[in-house]
Amino acid sequence: MQGYNLHTTQGFTLFDLLVALTVVGILTAVGTPAMTTFLAQQKAFETSQTLAGQMRAARELAVVSGKPTILCGTSDGENCIKNNFDKVMVFVDTNHNYRRDGDEVHLNLRGLSTSAGNLRLAASLGRPYLQYTPEGYANPYGSFYYCPRDGSMRQLIQRITTNNVGRAYIAEPVAAFGEVRKEGASKDAIDCP
Repeated sequence: MQGYNLHTTQGFTLFDLLVALTVVGILTAVGTPAMTTFLAQQKAFETSQTLAGQMRAARELAVVSGKPTILCGTSDGENCIKNNFDKVMVFVDTNHNYRRDGDEVHLNLRGLSTSAGNLRLAASLGRPYLQYTPEGYANPYGSFYYCPRDGSMRQLIQRITTNNVGRAYIAEPVAAFGEVRKEGASKDAIDCP
């Protein structure tokens, strides 16, 4: 029979455990803000890509169907609004009244990731929608703005624009400053309207 030897027992001491927990705590404290910023950047990117894709789809639908197509932000899936919406809808405006009526079917109703920011549409003539003509033009034309709820995260501002000929594009951030610039501008950063 073997005897029990206290000097050969293996395991962790309380000191070893405290050191390991301290290291994990430090790594968590350093990594959490970076991960939060990364997730917010991904949501802003996803939202801008979704909006640009919906703009392209609405334009294509107008050209293919030969009928005016409306793209707008909505919260209830029925009414076009300019501010703080969480969905975008596309429909053919059969009676040319620039709003979705009961007989006009949603051709697309897409939810947007707005947990880290707000959305706003700045369309020409102050309209709450963008309209694509059967020729592919946008009238009114305008921009969607994705504005972070945390004002210190200016690098998350996104601008998704369709010009009057109906082409959609996303303004690119300027890496040195982390801000989106107005197209062709050297100094002026885009602010959330």
